Amino acid sequence: MVETPDGNIDIESNSGIGVAGSIINGDGDITFNNTTSDGIVFKYGSEVKSNGNLSITNAGANGVDIGGSIINTGDTTITNNNGEFKVSVNTDSVDNLQKGTITNTGNLDISSANGVNVAGEIKNRQGHLNITNGSEGNIKDNGLIIAQTQVGSNIVYGLVENESQGLNDSINITNYNNQGITINGQIVNVNDGALDILNVNESESSGIHAAVESIIRNNQGDLYIASIGKKGIELCGHVDVPKGTKDGDTIIVGGKGINGGALIIKVHINIPKELTDEQKAAYIKLLSMEDLTKVNKLFI
Repeated sequence: MVETPDGNIDIESNSGIGVAGSIINGDGDITFNNTTSDGIVFKYGSEVKSNGNLSITNAGANGVDIGGSIINTGDTTITNNNGEFKVSVNTDSVDNLQKGTITNTGNLDISSANGVNVAGEIKNRQGHLNITNGSEGNIKDNGLIIAQTQVGSNIVYGLVENESQGLNDSINITNYNNQGITINGQIVNVNDGALDILNVNESESSGIHAAVESIIRNNQGDLYIASIGKKGIELCGHVDVPKGTKDGDTIIVGGKGINGGALIIKVHINIPKELTDEQKAAYIKLLSMEDLTKVNKLFI
């Protein structure tokens, strides 16, 4: 254990940093700085507590892995200049779940050069919460993932949450890297600020994908989701389409919209211009009880 009531704690290495125990600081700042090889690992069961500002900077190829608990009541800045930034879950711990957590009361800024993977929890109590993956001038391969993890028979959902009550205390999630943004977990903003999710890249296969089980919730502020590039946005789910639905009809699904409201779906039916012989035969068979003179001659 490393403990100090009010002084600063500075930890610097050129060959990686591993935290397995507890680092507790009073009102001073804590700084972790890895300048070259390996990375920074906060192992499962480790603990870092501070009432000052917390800075984590890595240049090592193995990135930053948060497996333990980080609790800070000041501003927290995490800058990962190499490798992937991860908030991990221990998949070997079925009976005693271990997951990385960041709990911050202040502004929380996380930037990573090559990948963000949140399988554990990031919670901010006051101030803004910014997560940025890649940059316009330095585009890498690894995307930004809010993950879900199978631990035994249970599924653990990654969580990004901001509970600050300030009007300008928003969540901003931005990706520039080629693999886009994948949301399998939960992004929750419970304050009056905005929730912005932005993907900017030119990849033809990677936009924003939100899985069926995912939750994106913004209680009161503006919600902005945009993908700028060649691939768009996929918000996945299941909706039962009533019989007899026509082009232009509206389907309203209660409780599935933003903030628990209604999801309003406008139906557009694309009629093919050409059919194969098999499709034509199936089309005619379906209309076998109808007057075939009414069948569209384009298809037969």
